[in-house]
Amino acid sequence: MTEEKKAKPRKDRLRAKKKTYKLTKRHVEMIRSQKGKKSVRKTAKWFQEQTHYIYKVSPSMVHHIFSGRRHAQKEDGVSIYDLIAEEVSDEELNNLDPKKINYD
Repeated sequence: MTEEKKAKPRKDRLRAKKKTYKLTKRHVEMIRSQKGKKSVRKTAKWFQEQTHYIYKVSPSMVHHIFSGRRHAQKEDGVSIYDLIAEEVSDEELNNLDPKKINYD
């Protein structure tokens, strides 16, 4: 009855294998900084190298970050209080996207 002992993997390798991580703001900014400098595929490869192959991002995710579909910046919205203070006309209110209005 011999039991084979496997070597415990390093902690950073455990985290890399799960593939359930979320990108931090810093990671998104790193990817966004390469827009216009590198292609989508090269940016994905560059991100892997910069994070020492712990985090991996697919080229499609890089494309979505570049286009703003994923991890969009929240600063694009307009505050409802600013709209009230500016006395915006009815036409301009109808043209505004309700998703971009910040009600807080």
